[in-house]
Amino acid sequence: MTASRHQLVRMVIIGGFLDGQELRFDHRLNTIIGARGTGKTTLLELLRYGLDCLPADQAGRKRLEDLVTRNLRGGRVEITVRTRDGLEYRITRSPGEDPIVATVEGRVTGMSVRGGLFRPDMFSQNEVELIADRPRSQLELIDSFKPQEIADLSRQVDETRSGLGSNAGLMQPLRDRILALEDELKNLPAIEERLRAYGDEGGDDAELINQAHGLKAMRDREARCLARAKQLIETVGRDARGLIGRLEHGLAQLGFEEFSVGPNAEVLEQARRSVVTSASQMDEGLNWMVEALLTLHAGVQEQQQTLDLAHKQQEVAFQHLLERHEAARSKASERAGLDRARNDLLAKRRELEQAQSQYARLGEERSALLDRLWKVRDQRYRIRAEVAAHITERVAPAIRVSVSQYGDRSEYRDLIEDAMFKSGPRPGQVAEKLVTSLEPEELAEALRTRNRATLRERAGLNENQADKVLERLADDDRLAELESVELVDQPIIELNDNSTWKETANLSTGQKCTAILPILLLDSDTPLLIDQPEDNLDNRFVFEAVVASVRKVKISRQLIFITHNPNIPVLAEAEQVIVMESDGIAGRVRQFGDVDACQTAIVTLLEGGEDAFKRRRDRYRY
Repeated sequence: MTASRHQLVRMVIIGGFLDGQELRFDHRLNTIIGARGTGKTTLLELLRYGLDCLPADQAGRKRLEDLVTRNLRGGRVEITVRTRDGLEYRITRSPGEDPIVATVEGRVTGMSVRGGLFRPDMFSQNEVELIADRPRSQLELIDSFKPQEIADLSRQVDETRSGLGSNAGLMQPLRDRILALEDELKNLPAIEERLRAYGDEGGDDAELINQAHGLKAMRDREARCLARAKQLIETVGRDARGLIGRLEHGLAQLGFEEFSVGPNAEVLEQARRSVVTSASQMDEGLNWMVEALLTLHAGVQEQQQTLDLAHKQQEVAFQHLLERHEAARSKASERAGLDRARNDLLAKRRELEQAQSQYARLGEERSALLDRLWKVRDQRYRIRAEVAAHITERVAPAIRVSVSQYGDRSEYRDLIEDAMFKSGPRPGQVAEKLVTSLEPEELAEALRTRNRATLRERAGLNENQADKVLERLADDDRLAELESVELVDQPIIELNDNSTWKETANLSTGQKCTAILPILLLDSDTPLLIDQPEDNLDNRFVFEAVVASVRKVKISRQLIFITHNPNIPVLAEAEQVIVMESDGIAGRVRQFGDVDACQTAIVTLLEGGEDAFKRRRDRYRY
């Protein structure tokens, strides 16, 4: 046994077709054999379910969950694992429930299978072939060689994209408000021009009258300022009052009283008391805040009354001044109206300046987030490229692996097609031209600056298509999506077919498996489980490539294979052969041991029986 690798130690099945079966796994090569219908595949799928290694696609997950539900019939599976640090844990899972991780002594931990332990590489029947047809599965395969580093960087990518989404959510309404304010402020120069035309009324007292009008306009602004301060205090007060009692009221609706008796009553009661205590403390603070705001409101209201009285006294003096000048008096009302309109627009100009400043800060934040996004993506790509080079070195000269950065642009294309769907001029064709000719940030910049020339010359769009693209994509929400759209690295796995390199999509079924299986069989510290790795492979390849790889890798990696090919257990010298049988009602482990101990079963099940084996030997004259 070695402690430098993760291992599956034992599995016990309670309930269903394989009820009561216990399997123990060697830390090297394990093969599971048996006639069809004896539960071999079910064993692998139960392991997969218990370890929460469900397929990524929804259909695959449902298939596995249905199989587990049918086979366990309300039971459970229990799996003992040993980490590379030598620590052992017991994982229990029932259909429809999350896995429970406990120590081997039975103490339940707070660990999760995915986050706290390890994730074996598990492949159901024909799944090896499917990897060759699915670029995303190939990318997952490459990532499995550096799981922690890739997971950390992918998490950073997701967090940064989420930050960009939040940033866009703040920028869009702010941009709309800026545009609305800019539109309203277009009237300010005309109003100020009309006010300047009033400068000559009053003769010798014209300057004095102008100053008086200026002070009257200031009084209007002063009143507005205190009114807004009072309104702000009232808004905060309403918010604070609305929070009083909310936590306590919400707690009453949760039904804690239902759990006043029971095995977890003490835990629930402690939680309830904690919430009640905190709710009381917060309500006390909120009540203090409301009282403070009421006091503040009263003080501001008193100051507002004082200001109002001062304004009235100043207005009387202003009216007395106008009484001496009929020309100025006749236009005073119109001028005051213009002053009020100007004051309103000046307040909006201040609001505009604040909004523009906030928008600029959000823009700087967005630039920093975008810069971080590209840097993290580049880091992730470099790791993938290094992994691809390592794989190629190990599987050459028959196979080579590379990664094209951002080679999978399906999400970029889908975003454009979705936006263009109702625009008329063949959205698929337009999307393809944009995706192949412009990077997302280049397209976003062309849209933001409404640069039709870029769309026509670089992307080859006609005038009508360019106009539709601007119409459908040039809003802040779409621009934000474009700038942060996921560009997926594209793996390229190729097989050397008689000196011609062919990508997996262009290979026959057998060739697909020939290209993928050697990669799966490379060194790793996590167990590898495959249902019938020999599927679609000729026996020569199984002998020359698969067996040789298994003999080499089992020294440092645990392998568990379901197989119908005798070359794998016999020639790879399986340390543990598990022989399954069934009476049609239930499956069970008939025998287990090394190849010598299970020789009769191997010959019977994999060679067609002793007589068939001898006849072939005689026929071949060996």
